[in-house]
Amino acid sequence: TGLAADYAMPEWLAPPDVPRNIKFNFTRFTLAARQVEGDVRIEFSRLPGGGFELVVSGVGSANITVVSEDLLSYPYRPARSMYVESRVEVVNTSEAMPWYNIAFALENVDLRQRGEVLVLRDNVTVPRGIYVFYDEVRSRMFTLLPYVNEPIARTVSASLPNPLLNRLQPYFDPRTMSGVFEGVNAAKELLLERGTRLRVVVNVTYYCNPMDFLARCPPGAGLRVVVEPVTVFIKGEAFGILGTNYMGADVWSQFVYGSRSAVVLGVLVSTAIVLLGLIFGLVAGYRIGTLTDHVLTFLIDLVYFIPLLPMVMVVGIVFGRSLFVIYLVLIVLAWPGIARTIRHWTSALRENLYVTAAKAIGASDLWIMTRYIAPQVVPYLVYGIVIGIPGVIAYEAAIQLLGFGDPEAPTWGRMISEAFYGGGFLNNAWWWFMPPILGLIMLSLGFMLIGLALDEVVNPRLRR
Repeated sequence: TGLAADYAMPEWLAPPDVPRNIKFNFTRFTLAARQVEGDVRIEFSRLPGGGFELVVSGVGSANITVVSEDLLSYPYRPARSMYVESRVEVVNTSEAMPWYNIAFALENVDLRQRGEVLVLRDNVTVPRGIYVFYDEVRSRMFTLLPYVNEPIARTVSASLPNPLLNRLQPYFDPRTMSGVFEGVNAAKELLLERGTRLRVVVNVTYYCNPMDFLARCPPGAGLRVVVEPVTVFIKGEAFGILGTNYMGADVWSQFVYGSRSAVVLGVLVSTAIVLLGLIFGLVAGYRIGTLTDHVLTFLIDLVYFIPLLPMVMVVGIVFGRSLFVIYLVLIVLAWPGIARTIRHWTSALRENLYVTAAKAIGASDLWIMTRYIAPQVVPYLVYGIVIGIPGVIAYEAAIQLLGFGDPEAPTWGRMISEAFYGGGFLNNAWWWFMPPILGLIMLSLGFMLIGLALDEVVNPRLRR
């Protein structure tokens, strides 16, 4: 259902009348009205934890209305969307199940008392202040009768307006059995208005006639209806530090988790690239001019000219678009530049006198490379890791923007991709797409400045 409405702005930026989140539980109910024909018995009782129980039995018909004693006072301008949820259970109290129908509605007490209407096209009017969000008969397809006779135990929920069907929902009033086919936004246009009160209405229709041909019911039939507390969640249009995206998700949480992924994965992947380049470059440079050097140099050149983005797309199609696959391809294909530099550096270091002395006393090649040569290139490796982190982060963001990234990874690239394809730029939801863009720029700039500082350590000629 989302933490708030879609494209909700940051709360610190919103004016006071912009809707905020309101979550309210309707727990206390009372029997408001009953219409009985025949020998029908009705027993109403409240449940200890909230909600109510209704037992109906006998031959005849009954129309029972239960309303909530709790009233939700609404203090903002009309919100665009809301979510309602409850749970209902209907079971038979005898061997046979009678016929019934149960409907849930939200009612704005003040709008109903004032008799306000909403004028649609062709001067069709719809009464404001009432909306049926669940109807047992009309929730089933191909129902021939206005009743059902099956036991149920289900969660009753509705999003207003319904995002799966239409932004505008059709209106239907069970009290007058009338409706219109043109859609209205039930939350904004029918139910919500500043300074008004909401309540829940539950309507139960009962029918039992032993002489009825289609809806036959034995004389001793009866049913028990149990309704749990009704929860209403009015989705605010102002939420949190950075608002929400097109699905009502918290942008600030995504930004924080994306920063963790950017820093941690950027450092790990950049380190893996540099270490892989160190191994190949160290061996090739130490064995320069030999067959080992020729083979490794050919491998370095071969990998260097493999296109990175097409390879990511191909591997993603074959093995799936996961963050592990994306970074694995980057590690496998991005090390040749480091290896080339290390090779040239190692080929120069192997001519030093301390290397010759180590060979003279019988030191192995592995000992010489790890003990005498590798420590000399450590400053460059640190510099390479720091400078490579911005490239790794930008690479993942580019892959996400092209649509080949991991759809489940909490990264800044995914945030930018979702904002681009989800209408964030068209709806001017700057609080959605600007934080990850600025985060990428600032993080890259920070590591670049660190790299420039380390460059003075690596290159003594730059020291003052």
